[in-house]
Amino acid sequence: MSKTVVFGDMHNRDYIVRDLFRQIGLMDDEGNRAEGFHTIQLGDLLSLGYGEQEAEFLKWVRPFIDVQLIGNHELPVFTPYPENVLFWGWDDRDRVAEQMVRSEHRVARMHDDPNLWVPATHVGDWLITHAGLSVQGQKELGIGKTAKEYATILNEMWTEHITERTAEPIFLSAAQHVGGIFWIRLEYLRAGYRKDVHVPQIVGHTGFDHNQKFAPPALQNRDGNLIGIDTPGSCCALITEDGGKTWDMVTSRYETSYGDNRERGKVFEWKNATKVPTKLV
Repeated sequence: MSKTVVFGDMHNRDYIVRDLFRQIGLMDDEGNRAEGFHTIQLGDLLSLGYGEQEAEFLKWVRPFIDVQLIGNHELPVFTPYPENVLFWGWDDRDRVAEQMVRSEHRVARMHDDPNLWVPATHVGDWLITHAGLSVQGQKELGIGKTAKEYATILNEMWTEHITERTAEPIFLSAAQHVGGIFWIRLEYLRAGYRKDVHVPQIVGHTGFDHNQKFAPPALQNRDGNLIGIDTPGSCCALITEDGGKTWDMVTSRYETSYGDNRERGKVFEWKNATKVPTKLV
């Protein structure tokens, strides 16, 4: 039976990502992709800033990712309004990697590829975006829709956004507390979130250093229908073999230093890494 894997924010952490791929069996001893996996990466594959060199990582990792979502770090490449969503460090981005991402997006649009650089997807009942569809966002799109319906609506809105230049707040709002699907922080997303009303979601974006109380493998709200998988410095994956009815969480055994100075390259073992898959749902 094929396994579906959802990867959290990667941010160009080559060594860390390779370690995680080996842990879950996605990469064999020769460095090739193994069979039996369907993979989703929920955005911030790259940092596109801070002086990082990312073109080689993008070239290497692409064959391992089946569905590539957009994160806030890739958003300025695609949106017609990049000045609204720039982040600190953008000016020092890898221009080659930026052009590679732009080219991938252009080719995906030409061929109507629904899996490359899109804002939303779903696995079973679970909606997957970079930061999450807020309670207010669900009200605007219609409460009670399925994950597949929300993903379809968001992807159609995105197509209109980039072709008709619609100034859509659900993509452009960068406020942490009322932000769109690339920006809202988990501590605000989970406020008022109810299992009997709101769609189950898997999100990244909010690093657990911002919310230690809910560090993995804890579910992110009491009703158990929000899971956040952004682990700063390391990399995290959720794995399901039953269409999202149950999930295992695995984190890399190592992390890189990660802080305001964005120092990279130092690799050390992460003592809190979940080396044995932890049943979540």
